[in-house]
Amino acid sequence: MYKLYDFYMDSCSPCKMIAPKVENFIKDKSNISFNAINISNPTDFSKAEKYGILSVPTLLLFEVDGDNEKEIFRGVGIDSINELEKKWNDLCQQEKK
Repeated sequence: MYKLYDFYMDSCSPCKMIAPKVENFIKDKSNISFNAINISNPTDFSKAEKYGILSVPTLLLFEVDGDNEKEIFRGVGIDSINELEKKWNDLCQQEKK
């Protein structure tokens, strides 16, 4: 099981540009839980601090095993979705072996 976090701000143009691509990426992946986190919101900003988010957009992918989360991908900027797709494809190839 995996968990994907998308850290964004409403005023961030690159965040708006990748949002549909992120939604498309997770669309058919039942083994990924998805959380979009708007760091403009004070309650969500604490999550950004927890994960060391310094800029947006930032995508984090975790492998989840029970209560344990292991960060396996961190991508920052407009290319982060392309990097995530490559990482995901690599993971899928490894699982097939």
